Amino acid sequence: MSATPLVRHVDEVDAVAHSACGKSIRVFTYRDTDAANLHVTTIHDAKRHYHERCTEYYYCVAGTGTMEVGDQTVAVRPGTAILIPPGCPHRGYGGFTTVVFGVPAWDEEDEVIL
Repeated sequence: MSATPLVRHVDEVDAVAHSACGKSIRVFTYRDTDAANLHVTTIHDAKRHYHERCTEYYYCVAGTGTMEVGDQTVAVRPGTAILIPPGCPHRGYGGFTTVVFGVPAWDEEDEVIL
């Protein structure tokens, strides 16, 4: 990554409709830096999956729903934060929007759909 800051607005980034989690706006990705990613994802009925290397930090900003994380089922509403370690199966459903940070930055090869 260069020493030049990156500035983007979610309205200027194409959404990915085929994400395992739903509609994902990938604001910063591994193509920008391998340190971390930042995605804004709207989840309705995600596929159960895990990441081999990436730790994910979910922060709900709108809506409500449920996350299955490992063997836990948790209610999600604005202000809910969830840390998901590598290897932990997870999925969300309902209708909520999260800001997701992935460390190191998530890439397609790191995702395992169950």
